[in-house]
Amino acid sequence: MHAKPVSITRRRTFKRWDNNNGDKPSSIQILINWLTDVSNYSCWKDGDSSGKTKEVLCSEIREIMVENGITNRSNGDIRSKIQYLHDKFKDATNFLNGTGQGILNDIDESGKTLEEAAKTLEEKVKQKCTYYYDLKCVMLHKPSVNLPFPMTSGDPIDVSGVYKEACSHEEVDAEDEVEFDAETLPVYHLSAMSSGSQKPSKWARQTIDASISEIVEESVKLNCIHVELMQKKFEAEAEVNERQLCHQEIVHEDRMIMEERQLNIKAKWVENEAKQLENDCIQSKLQYIAKLESLELSKEYILKKLDIKL
Repeated sequence: MHAKPVSITRRRTFKRWDNNNGDKPSSIQILINWLTDVSNYSCWKDGDSSGKTKEVLCSEIREIMVENGITNRSNGDIRSKIQYLHDKFKDATNFLNGTGQGILNDIDESGKTLEEAAKTLEEKVKQKCTYYYDLKCVMLHKPSVNLPFPMTSGDPIDVSGVYKEACSHEEVDAEDEVEFDAETLPVYHLSAMSSGSQKPSKWARQTIDASISEIVEESVKLNCIHVELMQKKFEAEAEVNERQLCHQEIVHEDRMIMEERQLNIKAKWVENEAKQLENDCIQSKLQYIAKLESLELSKEYILKKLDIKL
């Protein structure tokens, strides 16, 4: 009697992208590192002078994975994962564009502190896209998501005061100075305060220099835009009032009503734009304060020096 042949079915082993790879980076870490290189991402989005296709770029990424002991990723897997990251990042960005009023309500109505609101926002963003804050440096194209903020009254916050005060401190003693290698320096220092002191360290002052300067400049620009929108709103309202007076002498009431509706729609649009801008300002406040807190400046120090009023 002949034995029946045994059918052997080989199944492809599924391995998570974020799976532990020992002391080597995981698949997702390799992919994120590659994408967050500006030249790599630009080449992926727009191509380069060498004419590399996305298939060639996927092969380059796959070679890096193989060098790190990851051999179960195909070019198709890599391409699909990049598209997935794009889609999730877009979801998170769209979510951020619509959260300003919600955050404001949380603070005003629920009694949430600024720190709690900022933490809640970050958690919700990461639910939409786990790697949003990693990919933001290359994928973010909408300035409204990360605009600096004016005060509620319309005046820009005097964030320059923080920097001026930090720079006014005497130079730290030689034994307190930290030597560092520019190539290995992290983006944010582990401690924004000098050891045993409440004064910002010399390195911290240098670190926040660029951020503070940019915030001050962009805050002024944003305030100008806000004033311009408010001026348009007032002009539209004045135009509505003027037209209403003129239409009192017009016999054709239907035409008057139609023009009045159009002007009211225009005024409403300008008003909505102003509200959206104000919501963006609130969101930017939270993001900037969270950024300062990541430098390990105390919450009390930030609120006192920036004189933030929500």
